[in-house]
Amino acid sequence: PGYTRSGAYSINSRGQAFGAVECWAGDPGCGGVYKQALVRWDKVGASWTISRVYGCSVVTPLAERSEKFLINNNDQCVRSEWISEARHPFVQTLSGTSVVNEEPLPSLIPGGSATAYAISDAPMVAGSATGNSQSEVPVVWYRDATGAWVILQLGFPGSDNRGRVTDIGEPDGTGRVRVSGFTEN
Repeated sequence: PGYTRSGAYSINSRGQAFGAVECWAGDPGCGGVYKQALVRWDKVGASWTISRVYGCSVVTPLAERSEKFLINNNDQCVRSEWISEARHPFVQTLSGTSVVNEEPLPSLIPGGSATAYAISDAPMVAGSATGNSQSEVPVVWYRDATGAWVILQLGFPGSDNRGRVTDIGEPDGTGRVRVSGFTEN
């Protein structure tokens, strides 16, 4: 209600769909104002309910027009915020549709910027980091043995010098984690 457009970008193992509703300024009933809200759809009986989700982010992982809602099956999502001209990701824990805990992810370079593109159930976060005129580098955030978030920079093949990790899997039986993304020169 109050919005003219919607799109679902993610679904979890409980069948909840996550996405956004929008009202473009030129749409009838929008009063010449653009507005957007992140939402969750839940199947209740034969119909769907919609609830606004506070926090979390939607990102475009590649140079395409698709979007992705960054949430896992444990009600943890990633939100990015611009602070002092740098982008900083945070892991948020939701209860219902409200944030009950938020933890900042560490920066690769002091004063640098970072973007998250996926979160696993483990949880681990896939993304990229930049700083000090450095190219975008692929990174993964994970918790160390003490429970603190740490950042791991991944390498480049050949002469490539820029890249992102755009998706991350769950650890296998040996503890290995598979990631996907891209690098380029």
